Order: sequence, then C-alpha cells, then structure tokens
Amino acid sequence: MKQKFRHLYKNDQLTLLQIKKRWFREALAIPNHEYINLIEKIEKYYLIQSKYKGGKVNREKIYNFIFSTDSKNRVIAMFMGLVALFTALMISAGVNVDYIFEIFQ
Repeated sequence: MKQKFRHLYKNDQLTLLQIKKRWFREALAIPNHEYINLIEKIEKYYLIQSKYKGGKVNREKIYNFIFSTDSKNRVIAMFMGLVALFTALMISAGVNVDYIFEIFQ
C-alpha cells in the first residue's frame, strides 16, 4: 500500500504517517486551522440525523425505550401490571386466594 502512494506522490522516502497527512490534506482541500470547524459540522450533522431519523422500529430502540435509565417507573409499572394480570387470570380460573398469596411469598 505504501508503495502505491509513494509512486503516486513521486517520493520513495515517505513514511506511512506522511502519506496519511498528505492524503488527508488533498482529500479535504481545506486549511489545517479549519479542521475543528469541519469536525463540529460533522458532529452537528450526525446529531440532527439521529434526532430526525425515520421511524423505523428495531429491537434496540424498543429495548432502549423500555430499559433506559429514565424508565425505572415504567418498568415497575409494567411489572405490577403483569402481576395484576397474572393474579386476575388465576382468580378467574377459580384458584383459591390463599394459594395466590403462597405463590408470591
């Protein structure tokens, strides 16, 4: 790989770091002191893109929605709802209330 760029830049003494620096300068075509501004623009772009990204729902988004650090109350409410549903189904099936209390102990 180095040989390819050494031939391209017509200098057989270039190190890999020098090749990278030269390629970076040519690829961006902006002055060195503008790199920080470019980085800030790229960060803003990705922030806006992630904020307004399409409404595709995937497993990771659902997991983050349910189990995020701000969702402790939501997780507790879902658990209590499941317990209430389980209890109501058992009572409707004719199970004795004492048996239900034994399960929860």
